[in-house]
Amino acid sequence: MPELREVFEMTTKQMGEPDVDSWREQEERQRNARRNKKLGVFAVAAAITGGDLEIAQCVPGHLQAVVQVLRQAGAQVDFDAHTLYVSRRGPLSPVDFMTAPYPGFATDMQAQMMALLTLAQGTSTIQET
Repeated sequence: MPELREVFEMTTKQMGEPDVDSWREQEERQRNARRNKKLGVFAVAAAITGGDLEIAQCVPGHLQAVVQVLRQAGAQVDFDAHTLYVSRRGPLSPVDFMTAPYPGFATDMQAQMMALLTLAQGTSTIQET
């Protein structure tokens, strides 16, 4: 899969001189998306294992949709400005949710959430958009 820079360069050849600020913004969004996915993967893993997780120096507010679904499923999720805390002690509940573009539930987190929901008693529904 081509990197964002390669796609940008190919597009530039076709459309003319790039807007450097636009390129930097796109690159930053892609970096943030990768960070958010990693943070979400660890959060779901903590819920799957019933462990306790604390991730410092992050921006939990970017994961509002994942946090919402984790809470509905029965995980305890707390956060402050730069730290995320995830744990689970009890059973998991089924959840129905829909994927959506940011700030909605990212399609990239769907597989991890499906793994978590296999442990829930009952039927969960995930609708792909």
